[in-house]
Amino acid sequence: MQANKSRKGAGKNNQAGASSLEGEEEEKKKEEGEGEGGESLTLTQTALKLYEESGVLGFWKGVLPSLIMVSNPSIQYMFFETLYNIRSNPKQGKAKTLSAFEVFQTSALAKLGATVITYPMLVVKSNMQNASSTSKKKSIASTVNSILDQEGPLGFYKGMRTKIFQSVFAASLLYMCKEEIKKGAKALVKSTVSKK
Repeated sequence: MQANKSRKGAGKNNQAGASSLEGEEEEKKKEEGEGEGGESLTLTQTALKLYEESGVLGFWKGVLPSLIMVSNPSIQYMFFETLYNIRSNPKQGKAKTLSAFEVFQTSALAKLGATVITYPMLVVKSNMQNASSTSKKKSIASTVNSILDQEGPLGFYKGMRTKIFQSVFAASLLYMCKEEIKKGAKALVKSTVSKK
C-alpha cells in the first residue's frame, strides 16, 4: 500500500503543471487519514468514511483473497518437506542430514514456489482494497478481468521481485535456524538418554 502511494505521488510530481506544493500536502494528509487542519481521523470517523464510500461490505473488502493467501505457508511447508525428503533420503536407505546451507537452499526453493503460486491473489487482494470509491463493489472476477485487460497476465506478477527477495530470504533463514535448533535438540536428548 505504501508503494502504491509512492507511485501515485511520483506520477503526480512528474506531470507538467503539477499543482502547488500546498495542494499536494493537503492531498497527502487526506490519503494518510488526516482531516482538515492536520488532525488525525479517529477510528469512528474512519469507519464512517469507509461506510459512506463502500457500505457495510467495505469493511470486508479483500477478505476472501486474504483467506486464500493463508495457504502460502502451507504450500511452502509442503514444498519444503518434499524437497527435504528428496535431498536427504538417498536410495541406499539411510537418511542423510542436510547441512545448514542445503536447508537454506531447500527452503528458498520452497518459498519461491509458494510465492509464485499465491502472489497473483495478493495482487488481486491489493487491487480490491485500493479500488476507488467510484468503482462499485469490485468482485474477485471483475478485478481479475481488469488486471488482464489493463496489464495482461504479467500484471499478476507486478512487483514480485521485491516480495521474493524479502520473503524468500526471511523464510530461508527461518527454516535454516529451525533445522539447526532441531539438530541441537536431538543431540541434547540423545546425549542425556545415553548418560542414564
